[in-house]
Amino acid sequence: MRKLISKLPSSARARKVEPTLAPDAARNKQGQTQPVNRAPDDGDSNTGNAYPMTELESDVVVQSVDTRHDSTAGRAQSPSPCPTTLETLPAELRLHILLSLSDIDDLKAVLNASPVLYQQYRLDRRQVLGRVLETMLTTTVFVEAYAVQASTAIYTRGSKRPQRIIVTQFLDDYRDFRSNPGDAALRQCTTEDLQSMVAFHLDVVQPLAEYYPALFLKSLDIKTQPVVGDLSSTERTRFLRSLYRFQLFCNLFGEEGPPDGPPDGPPDGFGEEEVLDWFFSIFRPWEAEEMACIARSTKARYDDIFNAIQWDLHRDNPRFKDWDWPLSPPGAFHLDEDDKRDDYCEGTMIRGLKLFLQALRVDDHENLVQLMQANIAWPVGVSLSECLSADVQYFYMRGIARQGPSNPHYQAALERELRLPFSGDREDAPPLAWVILWGGTYSSWFGSAIPSGLQDWGCVFWDANRLVTMGGKDAVLHERDNWTDPRRDH
Repeated sequence: MRKLISKLPSSARARKVEPTLAPDAARNKQGQTQPVNRAPDDGDSNTGNAYPMTELESDVVVQSVDTRHDSTAGRAQSPSPCPTTLETLPAELRLHILLSLSDIDDLKAVLNASPVLYQQYRLDRRQVLGRVLETMLTTTVFVEAYAVQASTAIYTRGSKRPQRIIVTQFLDDYRDFRSNPGDAALRQCTTEDLQSMVAFHLDVVQPLAEYYPALFLKSLDIKTQPVVGDLSSTERTRFLRSLYRFQLFCNLFGEEGPPDGPPDGPPDGFGEEEVLDWFFSIFRPWEAEEMACIARSTKARYDDIFNAIQWDLHRDNPRFKDWDWPLSPPGAFHLDEDDKRDDYCEGTMIRGLKLFLQALRVDDHENLVQLMQANIAWPVGVSLSECLSADVQYFYMRGIARQGPSNPHYQAALERELRLPFSGDREDAPPLAWVILWGGTYSSWFGSAIPSGLQDWGCVFWDANRLVTMGGKDAVLHERDNWTDPRRDH
């Protein structure tokens, strides 16, 4: 991924600059402090002493601190024990304190409380910010967050290189990052990458990681209104990785088309079966189902929004009274026609999570109309819903079976011979609901092949204990008894 980004023009990255802060200080042999002439660690080549400020730092109130000399410097004094404070700690220990933090909010609090640690952070910003973000997300999710960040710049309109080449090379690199243990992704991150990753996580992913669990549990039992409470580490990882991977799909395949209808000619991209092969085959089937649950709920919410603004954007609305028939005026949409509405839902959904969160937060009807009028899109790339359909999966798996062992996914096609018992709540293992649904055997089906009643409450996100206590296990058994296993039907 870094190889692809390095070839982009510098304009693909934005940079903000703030005035230089005072350099950090180190103690001399007499116990006094003296300036340290060390350049800030930006991770990039900045000129002078100016370097950009992260969103995290914009919330930090910095007080001026003179760590060079105190007012008694130069006077003859009798030796006295020096109390241990943050000001007297060696730089190595101050850095160790910052690296030991496990949450961005904790880092904010520390930087607000201690100007000295703030100075240290400014000197070692890339190392500290990267380590804290990786600890907070876990290494697994950090790779997904970096993939989203890297994919934002790999393709732009007007590129001379076909989209297919760029995306396939990116996905090859993405597979390598996922297969290599350790902090390979972190080593590739620049300071600017980390700034953007922190901002996207705090502004978009984190709020949605609270929205979807509450939405899913409400869908499971409307009467009891179960409380989400604290997610387990496994549940949290499932929600975070599904959101980042959904956004990754949008970045790679979600180029929107003209708002007034389909473009002339086919897009230079992929077919749905190719997306299954290049993208969805990277993930375990229950992980792909996590993305399917997010997509289904997101598209349903856009459908509700379109219901609310349908008349406002209809061409017969008085706001378009000066426009002559038969053509539709700019800014009007056929949201009353089911086939076009579905396409608009699809095209708008794959514009990404940021727009979706903006739509959720608008509480004024006219503001919602204006937001959606400016952002409704017709899909040009592949359809996410079609990629998740059982029919597309069937043709894809039939093609794999025809190729035989020469296809790297052939083993998954022999799913009826593989047992898949529940092995506990782990990030790399199937959740209990998935095991129950498929009777303890392997299945590569997901998306529309799964009962919609289970997708509505995100059955694949929950740990076994929560599944049982909230009645989810009985719900899975009920759906399974009234459902046709696609492995038999196809």
